[in-house]
Amino acid sequence: MPNWHDISPRFGVSYDLFGDGKTAIKATLNRYVAAETMAFAQANNPVLTSVNSATRTWTDTNADYVPDCDLRNPLQNGECAQLNNLNFGKTNITTSYDPELRSGWNARGHNWETSGGVQHEIARGMSATVTYFRRWYGNFQATQNVATAASDYDQFCITAPIDSRLPGGGGYPICGLYDVKPEKFGQNRSLVTFADNIGSYWEHYNGVDMTVNARLPRGLLLQGGINFGRSEVNACGVVLGRPDLLFTQLDIPVQQAANTGAVQPRTEDYCDIKPPFQPSFKLLGSHNLPWGFQASASFQNVPGPLILASQSITNAQILPALGRNLSAGANSTITVDPRASWHPLRRADQPTRPPLHKVVQVRPKTPERQLRPVQRSECEPGPTGRQHLRTELAAAVGDSAGTSVQGQRSVHVLIVDATDPCPSPKCARSRCRGLVTVSDWYGRSQS
Repeated sequence: MPNWHDISPRFGVSYDLFGDGKTAIKATLNRYVAAETMAFAQANNPVLTSVNSATRTWTDTNADYVPDCDLRNPLQNGECAQLNNLNFGKTNITTSYDPELRSGWNARGHNWETSGGVQHEIARGMSATVTYFRRWYGNFQATQNVATAASDYDQFCITAPIDSRLPGGGGYPICGLYDVKPEKFGQNRSLVTFADNIGSYWEHYNGVDMTVNARLPRGLLLQGGINFGRSEVNACGVVLGRPDLLFTQLDIPVQQAANTGAVQPRTEDYCDIKPPFQPSFKLLGSHNLPWGFQASASFQNVPGPLILASQSITNAQILPALGRNLSAGANSTITVDPRASWHPLRRADQPTRPPLHKVVQVRPKTPERQLRPVQRSECEPGPTGRQHLRTELAAAVGDSAGTSVQGQRSVHVLIVDATDPCPSPKCARSRCRGLVTVSDWYGRSQS
């Protein structure tokens, strides 16, 4: 059972700016705790902290539609692959909670909110208000599989499908994907702790509300306003390079994709989320009618839901990049979110525009290493058919360059930070690395 102690102050101040009672400056600072009833206690129930379900793949080699194997054996046997969690069916607790989460001061999820604004009386019975709001959240949780380490996972890349609904029409590489090594497959022991114990994880909201409130003669009431705001989430300090940590606890919009079962690539585009400031407009009115009746109407225009995407990738498609079968078996698949970025100019409904063919800056990954004005590194496909990577680094503005990924298409945004070793014999022990700043579709500079 949780035993939390919190102090949540609420402060507010207002000031009559001109002393005539028509213009007021207001400011607030408040702390709120996360709503909690039975969720935390239920999460620590030994029944729920044990493994109640598991999955495995199987190959119907004799086409009899029956898994010819001993289903009681969690290891690979007959037509069945190994269970994805070897703790299934055992009477042991596989999920434990950090004691600091369960009790103490300031251990509960919370957020602070501050606001500042001006309210002015436009006319008798009519006022306008402009207020800025900022919220920041604390005590995020992270789940780590302590039975594995980051080195127990192999990283690989895939290629997004060619689709006009994807940024640039698709066909770009999607990296930051991991598969646990076969010898560690099925080993799970989860520890839930504060995300700050692992790395940086924050969420902020910034927004402006502009509202008008009018109480007119004959019982007519009009209220309306517009809001411009967004929530920014950054969990890169927790998930980048840490495949042993779950990537399903981020707030909207990543959580929406996580709910679809799609795997989130562990790159900055997916863990550093900055949606655009989008307006939300609302208007309502009411009018008193005879005999005690009242008529009212409302109108609102709010941003629609995200357009999500998912791609089912088979083991055969992953094999060339990973160099082996997926640990779950040769018949296993993964579902990946194929969008190149969560950033506003790269969302799934973005119209396709041609890229600019110009490199504006190149600098090495490490300061002590200096690049020549033009440096080229070519790594051709090896026997395992790993990803073909060809990079051209240009130091002068105006030089063009391109990258060919798996020989499928040529794109003019350089991919030079390869994490997989080059497969050819001549560079089998080297890595093609670099940091390139290019001008994207909309003329912005990005690294």
